[in-house]
Amino acid sequence: MHIRLVKSDKKRFLDLLLLADEQESMIDRYIERGDLFVMEEKGEAKAVAVVTREGQGIYELKNLAVAPACQRKGYGRMMVEHVWHYYADCRTLLVGTGDSPLTLPFYHSCGFTYSHTLPDFFTRHYDHPIIEGGMQLKDMIYLKREKQNPKRDVSRKPTNLPKCLFSIPLPHFAFSSRLLHKIPTKTKVSFFYSGLFPLTACRFRFFLRILQHF
Repeated sequence: MHIRLVKSDKKRFLDLLLLADEQESMIDRYIERGDLFVMEEKGEAKAVAVVTREGQGIYELKNLAVAPACQRKGYGRMMVEHVWHYYADCRTLLVGTGDSPLTLPFYHSCGFTYSHTLPDFFTRHYDHPIIEGGMQLKDMIYLKREKQNPKRDVSRKPTNLPKCLFSIPLPHFAFSSRLLHKIPTKTKVSFFYSGLFPLTACRFRFFLRILQHF
């Protein structure tokens, strides 16, 4: 099983694409400007996905379809993960879907959360009622999956400090003074500014009193 990028003759996968977006004119709006991925095994297409770039670091999963005989085998989730990691600059991955109990739980399980709603999208843009899970779809629900901005890991413990210091609750920190006197002043100051504890006026005065003893 492998996933590859299709660069030409994308319409040959139309039958699969129509499983997720059942109006060809709507598929035509994004298929050429988007990247088409196909999951294959022994030359047989198992799943497809179309992804478009919507802005700097923002991509949208426009279509995700799995062949009926291959559904509920994890192929859809594999495709989502492939797309998620494919673009190095991707910070946000969007997906629009109907308010359906068949699709929303799947995307939630893939790490997507609610973003916004496009009212009456399906009734305005499709030439026939879109029925899913026994109900007619009306609004498009947009979900998003975001990568966290790289920040300093404030939970990381400085390696040049005694480990026992980190097990002492903040209100009892003064009782560790017999350990602190063994630490160079420069290290103590860098520890104070490390962001291990959120900086507040109260904590600022508290740490200054401690540092005055050394």
